[in-house]
Amino acid sequence: EAIEKMATDREKEIISYYYSKWEILQKLQQVWSPSGGSALRKQAFMIQFVGVLKLINEIIEKLKNNAPPQEILAMKGLLTTRSAIYNVKSSYLLVSNIKIPKDQPVGINEIAGDKIKVIHLGDKAEGRLSIVGPTSIDNSNLTEPISGWVSKEEFEKRTDYADIIKHR
Repeated sequence: EAIEKMATDREKEIISYYYSKWEILQKLQQVWSPSGGSALRKQAFMIQFVGVLKLINEIIEKLKNNAPPQEILAMKGLLTTRSAIYNVKSSYLLVSNIKIPKDQPVGINEIAGDKIKVIHLGDKAEGRLSIVGPTSIDNSNLTEPISGWVSKEEFEKRTDYADIIKHR
């Protein structure tokens, strides 16, 4: 309480980002608990949130160095987008020739122009993943999370992205 009275608005903002980092670490602790799901899911969450933590660190550094407000505002928007967990709302989302089925969680690792790098945050989709083409996929043989680039338009159309971003 005393810190809040003495701190400037910028210092309070920096403190709030440190708190955000703590919240993310708590989420990761839950995911890494014995009941947190498969090793693949744990790996996906680690990949997802390491990127978010890095972005928070960059924002804190810019705040400490008095970066222009518009630069910080742009990074805050990116943080909002990258820290959310989205759900597939259409019958599937095609990522790296693998169909991630409806109601599965996905995250955003990167945004480059009109492309979004997506990572599947679910547990192998209970055998419901399918690959496009002549081969099939054996979920038990996946060694890393499903990840790949999709168009922003496709991501917005096939997930709850628009609903989540609107309400933030």
